Amino acid sequence: MGNYRGITVTPTIGKTFEYAFLEKLNLKSETLLQFGFTEGLSPIMSSLLISESRYEIKKSTENFFISVLDVQSAFDVVQHIILMDKAIDQNMHPTYWKILTELYEGLTSKVKWMDGLSEPFKIKQGVRQGGILSTHLYKIFVQDLLVELEQNSLGYHLGDIYVGAPTCADDIAFISNNEYELQIMLNVIDRYAKEHHYKIHPTKTEIIDCSKRKSSYSWTMGGKVVKKHLIVVSI
Repeated sequence: MGNYRGITVTPTIGKTFEYAFLEKLNLKSETLLQFGFTEGLSPIMSSLLISESRYEIKKSTENFFISVLDVQSAFDVVQHIILMDKAIDQNMHPTYWKILTELYEGLTSKVKWMDGLSEPFKIKQGVRQGGILSTHLYKIFVQDLLVELEQNSLGYHLGDIYVGAPTCADDIAFISNNEYELQIMLNVIDRYAKEHHYKIHPTKTEIIDCSKRKSSYSWTMGGKVVKKHLIVVSI
């Protein structure tokens, strides 16, 4: 019962409409840290930022910490009312915003098991799995977190370039050379997740200590200690 995911089966004309509607929405990301499903950016670039940051640290005596986080059932927990509120901030035409709200209004779902079909039940959260607009809407839902971290300079900088939170869709990595700063970043995402009614996956969240001198600091998130791994670095 706790392990399922609804699938959206959209007719061809519906997909064609979503493709055309996406161009009208003209959704623009407010951050360059989101590398998933973003035109002109590749997920490989996010890993490049991490490897380049670690290379820079190897040349110094600084600490270096990477926190790998995963949003639990990310696309399924997007609250529709919060999503539409964020869509207003995208400065889209009011008519297009109204169409978008109607696409997610009065949604129902059914469970199919063998030859049986359940009664319909209402859907108040989640973007459509397999929908053309879904990934773009999810990025709107989480981008304020990345903007907040960047505006407050929380995380690592390569020179004067902020690279503290490279993200690929719902997979986020926090990079920092300060153990206390990393804790603040974890506090920020914990608060953001609670405000937006989703959870960070407890078993997939880990911290990798790549420092030459390992830290004894115990990071926490939501009152629980985060797992830590040590990587041996030659001096």
